[in-house]
Amino acid sequence: MRIVRPDEQFTSGRSVVSVGTFDGVHRAHQEIVQIMQEEQKRVGGTTCVVTFDPHPQEVLHSRPHEVRLLTTIEERLALLERYGVEVAVVLRFSKEFSQTPPEVFIENIIVRQLGAAYFVVGHDHGFGKGRKGDIELLQSLGEKFNFGVRAVDALIIDSEPVSSTRIRLAIESGDIPEANKLLGREYELHATVAHGDERGRTIGFPTANLVPLSPRKLIPADGVYAVRVKVDGKRYNAMMNIGVRPTLTAGLQHTIEAHILGFDGMIYGEQAEVAFVQRIRSEKKFDSVEQLIVQLKQDRAECLNIFKNNL
Repeated sequence: MRIVRPDEQFTSGRSVVSVGTFDGVHRAHQEIVQIMQEEQKRVGGTTCVVTFDPHPQEVLHSRPHEVRLLTTIEERLALLERYGVEVAVVLRFSKEFSQTPPEVFIENIIVRQLGAAYFVVGHDHGFGKGRKGDIELLQSLGEKFNFGVRAVDALIIDSEPVSSTRIRLAIESGDIPEANKLLGREYELHATVAHGDERGRTIGFPTANLVPLSPRKLIPADGVYAVRVKVDGKRYNAMMNIGVRPTLTAGLQHTIEAHILGFDGMIYGEQAEVAFVQRIRSEKKFDSVEQLIVQLKQDRAECLNIFKNNL
């Protein structure tokens, strides 16, 4: 996939285009990409997704520091490539850019730079200043500039539309199976393995202390999880704790730690990819370290059972 970074000059002879944030690249987004590929077979050209960095909410939200993302821009681009998009154009989003009239955006970028032959959008798509660019305006501009328009109906799962907001709510509540069902894959966190206090090693459960690559990444609810950890090209089953470790450290610091099953190597400084499978329980303060160890053994057994049923 060719990636066009912000401010990079780019023109395309002919393309099937979609525009959006695509946070999560979830199943509804994947359906849009699939329809783009169908239209490409009919009209020719390349499939091209136009997306934004930073996320518009990071710029326009009244408290941008509270915005949490399902995917960083690099994760988003990797997923778009996985699902077969040929060109991804990343536009720099700013308050100034948000004031661009939709007609100007379509003519200058979609038509002149990308040579749009067809435009595929979600059913509730809005773009340009005040999100005034809707389906009707697109169809009108399509007639003017000679490109087709197709609005994709909402993807309904369990009687509700699939959306990034719905997935965020599931992850924030720890409902990983729900989030994974809507994503069409396991939710992932990319992190660096950092030095911790090694308290886990003293009780027989050594852990990798994980620092997310992006402070904007949405972290699941505190608790214990069955996860898969990929590090140095190899994938391992693991048990993860997210929270403040109230039994060991009196809740002084929020940490993300993974006990990698059957592994005891040194991986400090390595990049790790964590795929969430299921939440086992909420975090709890125990009366003694001995009680914690008993619970951790039970957690490990439950993790092994989960992995046995989720190959």
